[in-house]
Amino acid sequence: MKLSNKIPKEIIINILEPYTRKCQSKELIDDISGYYSTLNLIFNKYYSNLYDDYGNYFLNNGITPKSKIKVGRLVWYFLELDMLVFMLSNNLLPNFSNIIDNAYSRVLVETIQDEYTDFWLFDIMKEYKKTKKRVCLMWAKLKNTQRLYFIKNYII
Repeated sequence: MKLSNKIPKEIIINILEPYTRKCQSKELIDDISGYYSTLNLIFNKYYSNLYDDYGNYFLNNGITPKSKIKVGRLVWYFLELDMLVFMLSNNLLPNFSNIIDNAYSRVLVETIQDEYTDFWLFDIMKEYKKTKKRVCLMWAKLKNTQRLYFIKNYII
């Protein structure tokens, strides 16, 4: 069932529909398009870097669709760490505790203590959706100029 089917028709007709007909400012439209294009750019760059770093492992053990999914999910963790460093070093996180929850802290501690066992990898595969959501929220908080600064200094 689609999420839109769960929204009452009165809300769709009286609130959402009129909003979609309003002219939006150029800044908002640029921000929305910049959000998606830059988020896809950094995800793809992190994905290719991680895939290149572990290329020999995959070549020796066979590249499977499951391996590609695991790499894609792990990307969000590396991206989150870099974004946290960027946002903290630029004073962009006034409420740090609202972004980092217990699941992130637990996974980070296990990452440091564990030797990357299959169980740890399984745990990361379950938790990546929360991490992805946090990355998307942090990315949305940035202005276009801040996103481009991150890309320039952390990716290129």
